[in-house]
Amino acid sequence: MTMDSSNSSSNEISRDKNNNNNNEISDGLPLVQCVARARIPTTQGPDIFLHLYSNDRDNKEHLAIVFGEDIRSRSLFRRRPHETQQDRMIRGAYIGKLYPGRTVADEDDRLGLALEFDERTGELLASTATTWDPHHHTLVRIHSECYTGENAWSARCDCGEQFDRAGRLIACDREPSSNIQGGNGHGVIVYLRQEGRGIGLGEKLKAYNLQDLGADTVQANLMLKHPVDARDFSLGKAILLDLGVANIRLLTNNPEKIKQVEHVPLLKCVERVPMVPIHWTNSSEGIDSKEIEGYLRTKIERMGHLLTEPLKLHTNPQPTETNQKQTQMNSALSSSSTLAI
Repeated sequence: MTMDSSNSSSNEISRDKNNNNNNEISDGLPLVQCVARARIPTTQGPDIFLHLYSNDRDNKEHLAIVFGEDIRSRSLFRRRPHETQQDRMIRGAYIGKLYPGRTVADEDDRLGLALEFDERTGELLASTATTWDPHHHTLVRIHSECYTGENAWSARCDCGEQFDRAGRLIACDREPSSNIQGGNGHGVIVYLRQEGRGIGLGEKLKAYNLQDLGADTVQANLMLKHPVDARDFSLGKAILLDLGVANIRLLTNNPEKIKQVEHVPLLKCVERVPMVPIHWTNSSEGIDSKEIEGYLRTKIERMGHLLTEPLKLHTNPQPTETNQKQTQMNSALSSSSTLAI
């Protein structure tokens, strides 16, 4: 995805900076503002509601892919001075479903639903009749942008597979192949614009060339003088708080996400749901390539990812020309960089 933040988004965050309920609970978190929300019918199942966020930390527009009409952004739904009901419908701050001729955003007379607001602040008053209960255990994926895996059919990583599977898991009641309990149509994929574990697409492509020369994904980042993982998940945390979820079942293998996502007592990870590569459990499906095996091995051995491995790890293969080149590269790397994970 290649969206850039607009001036209107920046102005939106500035106008609301002093009137955002996140200010009271953020405790140093980024200030996020949901700019717009729209219903997206999908090819795979239920409608989703795409939320576009601006923030005060970077000039990128991050996303929340929300399953469930009743999971509501507090910053989007807050009533604003001098706005009309038409203004609210256009930006997506409506209840129920839009239809031709509808004139009121805060009530859907066809469904018999109505929102309530604090008369003084304009804040949405969350009711269990209209808004997702924050104490429900909500299935969540915090996903970092991966152009190559999501749009270029890359078999170097499992990012595209994880993104697609997260959507299927949130939509279903239970996944038959794994018996994982799904979200039954309620959940969130927070989509953060952190390409290449935070180094950007251009540097990521350079890292791929280094990998073809024998480096692994960790070594390639270090050789380009980048951190092993430059991502910051605090934006994801702020977005989840804005969406009003409190207890999350986190779809991840990354222990760092588990550490970073919690904001006790407002946001707690009540369960880690593993993302086991599909090919590991069904040899006729998923991604099958030597690149993906090396990538997953590195994530397990060097980045501490929580995967039960079918791979032969920590082996000592017989020296080959490729092994010798790898040894030379490791030696060069160790002389100029220190690995700290």
